[in-house]
Amino acid sequence: MREIQPGIPLVARALGATVPQAVFRMLLPEARSGLVYALTSAAISLLSYSTVLGVVGGGGIGDFAMRYGYQVYNDNLMYLVIVIIIVCVLAIQAVGHRTSVRLDHR
Repeated sequence: MREIQPGIPLVARALGATVPQAVFRMLLPEARSGLVYALTSAAISLLSYSTVLGVVGGGGIGDFAMRYGYQVYNDNLMYLVIVIIIVCVLAIQAVGHRTSVRLDHR
């Protein structure tokens, strides 16, 4: 919401919009691309945190890489899991960026 120009709420007030109308019809459409970027960043952070938690005993893909790759000396499996994680991050970034560019109308 920081990307919204300060004049937009004033314009909404001048047009006589109620608070819900101002939020849903003026502020949210202006802030959509920034919100998508924030959601993309949060999704990537959650993926990385879940991977690290798996390494320290929380289960998931990090646990799989540690247990069946690193501890059993199966380097190929460990590298494959790392590549899968990197591909997931790149896919999330690509989808988030593409969506944000489509929603941005500046």
